[in-house]
Amino acid sequence: KPPAIDELRTCSSNALLARAYLDAGIALGNNSLIAKSRKLLQWMSGNFHHSDGSIGSILYPNGSLSPHAFLDDYALWAEALLSLAGVVEALGVESCQPLLDEAENLLAGVVKNFRDEKVPGFFLSSENMSNPGPLRKKSWYDHASPCGNSSLLRCFHLLGLLGKEKNLWKREFNEALAAYPKIIRQSPDAVGHALGAIAEATNGVALVGGPQEFLHMIIEKMREKPYRPVFLHRVKEFSISVKGKKINCPSNKMDDLIEKALG
Repeated sequence: KPPAIDELRTCSSNALLARAYLDAGIALGNNSLIAKSRKLLQWMSGNFHHSDGSIGSILYPNGSLSPHAFLDDYALWAEALLSLAGVVEALGVESCQPLLDEAENLLAGVVKNFRDEKVPGFFLSSENMSNPGPLRKKSWYDHASPCGNSSLLRCFHLLGLLGKEKNLWKREFNEALAAYPKIIRQSPDAVGHALGAIAEATNGVALVGGPQEFLHMIIEKMREKPYRPVFLHRVKEFSISVKGKKINCPSNKMDDLIEKALG
C-alpha cells in the first residue's frame, strides 16, 4: 500500500520551489526549469490570494484557503518574484514590471501586518490574526530554509533600486539592517542568507540593459563563473550601472560588454 500523501499546499514551500527551479535553470542552462518557475509563480498568484489582496498560508485539498499567512509566506514569495523579474526579459517572454509590482504589493502587506514599530525586525505573525498566541515572535536565523527577515533584506534592497516606492524600500532596508551587527557577531553561521543579501547590497547589483540577444548571452555566461548579482532589462541601447554609477566600456564587442556586466 503506498504511503499517504499530505495534500496541503503551503505558500512558503511553493515559493522556495519556484526559486529553486529558477536557480537550477540558470546554473544548468535549462530554460524548461525557468519556465517551471514562471508557471508555478503564476499558479500561486491565482490560488494564494484572497479577494482583499491579502494571502493565505495553506491551500487545502477542497480548494479553500487559510484566512491568514505568516511573514515567511510573504517574504519568500516576494523574493522568488524578484529573482524571476531579474532574468525574464532576457528570455523574451514578458516584461519584468508585473513581477516587480506583485512583489511590491506583497511587501506592502509585510509592512502593514508584521512590522515592529518599536525596534527593527518583523514578527512571524500578524496582530490581526483571529485567536492569536499570547506573544508574537521574531525569527532571525536561517536554518534549512531562509527566514523571512533575511529574505526581506534582499527584497527591500532590490525594490529600493527598482520599485515604484524607492525611498520607502531604501528606508525599510536601512532600518532592517540595523538589527544585524549584533546578530552577525553572535552567530555568523546562522544568518547565511542575510549575509548574502548584505554582501549584494554592499557590492551592488549590476543593472544591465541591452537587446535581448545580449541579455541572453549574459544568462549563458552566468553558469560558467561566479558572478555579481545582475538585473537584466531589455532596451535598445547597452547600459550597465552599479550603485547608481554608469560603467563605461570603451569597446562595443559583446564579450567585453558581458565581462563588464558580470565583473
